[in-house]
Amino acid sequence: MTNIFTTIFVQLSELGNFWQKKYSRQLFLLSLTFILVQSVLIFIYLDKLPPELPLFYSRPWGKDQLASPRYLFLLPATSVAILFINLFFITFLAKLTLLSVSLLISSSLYSFLSFYALLKIINLVS
Repeated sequence: MTNIFTTIFVQLSELGNFWQKKYSRQLFLLSLTFILVQSVLIFIYLDKLPPELPLFYSRPWGKDQLASPRYLFLLPATSVAILFINLFFITFLAKLTLLSVSLLISSSLYSFLSFYALLKIINLVS
């Protein structure tokens, strides 16, 4: 029983050391910023968008690609999901700094790419 608490304490201290590094906090805040800006943009432009807009580019060209503007919330929602999944893995991999940082970078990159896709969709239909 004592070994379990010792293991948990060591993991939490490693996690604390990881979050004390400046680049870890900056990457996390960068992801959150992109997610927040996406959400704000969707709320601003939701009433101004047409009833159908292109969102699912992996589907065949035509009506299959179109979706209701409320489906734009999938972009920040998936960004949040990826960020939290990566944060979950970081809690167990905090000792492996390179892997932990690469998980944060991938979350930031995904948040940026979904933000960029949202901007392209809004510019395309506005």
